[in-house]
Amino acid sequence: MMTALIASLCLAGLPDVTDVNGKVYRLNGRPATVVVFVTVDCPIANQYQVELERQRRQFEPHGVGFFQVHVDPDVDAAVAKKHAGEFGVRAMLVLDKEHKLVKAFGASVTPQAFVLDKAGRVVYRGRIDDRYSGLGKQRDRVDHHDLRDAVQAVLAGKLPRGNETLGYGCLIPRSSN
Repeated sequence: MMTALIASLCLAGLPDVTDVNGKVYRLNGRPATVVVFVTVDCPIANQYQVELERQRRQFEPHGVGFFQVHVDPDVDAAVAKKHAGEFGVRAMLVLDKEHKLVKAFGASVTPQAFVLDKAGRVVYRGRIDDRYSGLGKQRDRVDHHDLRDAVQAVLAGKLPRGNETLGYGCLIPRSSN
């Protein structure tokens, strides 16, 4: 499945994304790019905001781009910015009301993370860490930091050890299109 995902994204090419301020970004060309699908009302995605911001601060000085993609069709730029402010998020915020990115990446839940290499190939997809072992089943201790490890591997010029993990979160709301 992962090979098919990588092939489809490479063949179709990654779309440029426009953040909530109207600035256009390419998803390739950086040492690594992190794309995380979120919604403002998912408690699991919200619980990860502090960790995602910690990783952004850790890796952004190394040229890593961090994008949070809001997938709720009812969320506009003002709501996304307010949500980011409440959680101290400084990642680039993108709205995906029509689910073009959801479809391109094959995202299914929030939060769901994707790591792209410099060429824009998806080299990791899945959970942020193993805090959740099932729906509503939160662990006391995190043993595997999957997203962080994937970014570190890409920065070291390697592929992540596990390129796909199962994440638990909120289902992505249906698009009106």
